[in-house]
Amino acid sequence: MSAVGRWYRRLKELTADYEVCVTLHPWMSRDVFLTVKNTPDVFLAGTDDLLPLIMLADCTISDTSSIIGEFIALDKRIITFRTGRAERKPDTLDAMLDKTGYRVESFDDLKQTLKGYLTSEDPYIPSRRALREQLFCNLGTAGKWAAGRINAEF
Repeated sequence: MSAVGRWYRRLKELTADYEVCVTLHPWMSRDVFLTVKNTPDVFLAGTDDLLPLIMLADCTISDTSSIIGEFIALDKRIITFRTGRAERKPDTLDAMLDKTGYRVESFDDLKQTLKGYLTSEDPYIPSRRALREQLFCNLGTAGKWAAGRINAEF
C-alpha cells in the first residue's frame, strides 16, 4: 500500500521549485526515515505539526494515507500514487481516489503532473466536492440535527 520506495530518495529533485514537507507512517523503516530527515530543504513533519501544515499546503502527494481525508474536507488538490491491490486496502479505494485528483505511477510522472496541476484550473473540484459531501455530509450541522432529535423527545 505504500509508494514511499518510488520517491523518498528523490525528494531533492523537488526542493528547487517547491516547499517540501513530508509525513511518514510511524512504522516506516529507519533507512527511509533517516534519508528523508537528512534531505536538505525537506521538512519532516511530526504529528503536532500536521494541522497547521495542512492549512498551508497547496497540495498533498500521497499513496493511501488517511491524510487524504483532510485534503478532501478542505477541498485541496491531491495527487496519489497508484499502489495496486493490497490485503488491507478496500477494493473501492482506487475508484474514490480517481475522483480526488491526479493519479501517478512513478516519480517522473509526479514531477510532470505537479508542474501543470499547481498552475492550472483544477478539473477535480466538482468530483472532490461531491465526495466531500458524501464523506462529511453533516459538517456544521451536527449540533442542529442533535438539537432537533432532543427536542423531538420532549
